[in-house]
Amino acid sequence: MGSHRPTLHDGWRKNAHARVRKVGQPELTDLRTCGAREHLSVKRAPSAEEGKLAKRLYRYRGYYIEVVVQEVGVKHFEGTAAIFGSLESARSGQGPVHRCARMGRTREEADRAASASAESWAEGPGKRA
Repeated sequence: MGSHRPTLHDGWRKNAHARVRKVGQPELTDLRTCGAREHLSVKRAPSAEEGKLAKRLYRYRGYYIEVVVQEVGVKHFEGTAAIFGSLESARSGQGPVHRCARMGRTREEADRAASASAESWAEGPGKRA
């Protein structure tokens, strides 16, 4: 899907028009119209620059924290932290005890924000005895 938002064109504002592109064929654009009461499911495909992941895993106060940072737009990064109770669950990615996500304008800012949120959780509600 391009950067265009669905627009309402008719006088009663009951129809929405959107330009849609298939992921495998970005050169083809289709104009779709749907009624205001219809439910749509739209997924935005990442561009070539987006989707670059940076991962790191570290131990903090008895937990294992995995931080993943991904570029989600022009100068916007999302940092996601998953907190695991054991190294085995962290390596498999199964059964995190907590997840949090934070945004940042740089990769480092998003990483620091997600890490700080996860560490705050580990010191507070998730505190181990």
